[in-house]
Amino acid sequence: MTTGKGGAFIVGEIDGLADALAEGLCAAGYGPVLRCDDHSPSSPVSASLLVYGAPQACAGASVETPIHRSRAFAAALPQAGSGAIVMIFDRAALRPQVDCSAGTLFHAGLWTATRNLALSLAPAVRVNALGLGTGAPDAAEVLAAILYLAGAEAVTGQMIELGVAP
Repeated sequence: MTTGKGGAFIVGEIDGLADALAEGLCAAGYGPVLRCDDHSPSSPVSASLLVYGAPQACAGASVETPIHRSRAFAAALPQAGSGAIVMIFDRAALRPQVDCSAGTLFHAGLWTATRNLALSLAPAVRVNALGLGTGAPDAAEVLAAILYLAGAEAVTGQMIELGVAP
C-alpha cells in the first residue's frame, strides 16, 4: 500500500503496546488510528489496516469474533486490493505442548483462521500474523513487523515470529 494508506483499527491491548503502536501507525501515515476492545462493534470509519491483538486471557474468547470482524473490515473497504489484516497472538500455539491449555487451542485456532481468511479474502485483503514469544515484546520491533506486513503486497497467509522462543 504505497499511497492513500487510510486509517487503521487496533483491536485489543496487544501486551500493553496499543498506545505505542497507534502512535507509530499515525507517524507512518495511517490515520486516523482507532482503538477498541474485542467486544466493541466495528466502526464505520474507513480504514485500510486492521491489527487484531488476541486476548491473553482466553476465557470466553471465540475464534469467531476475529473472523467476523475481519470479514466486516474487508466488506467495508472502498476498493479491492486495498486492505491488510495483521493478527497478533502467542506463537506457543504453533508448537505441541504437554499441558495443552484452552489458551493454546484458542491461539492455534487464530493461526488456522489467519490462513483461511488469507485464502477467502484474497486478493482484496491480505491476512498475515505476528507470533509473539515469551517476555515483553519490543514495541519498535512489533511496529516494524506490522508495517512490513501491511505494505508487502505479495504476502498473505504468513507469520513472522518475534521474541524469545517459548
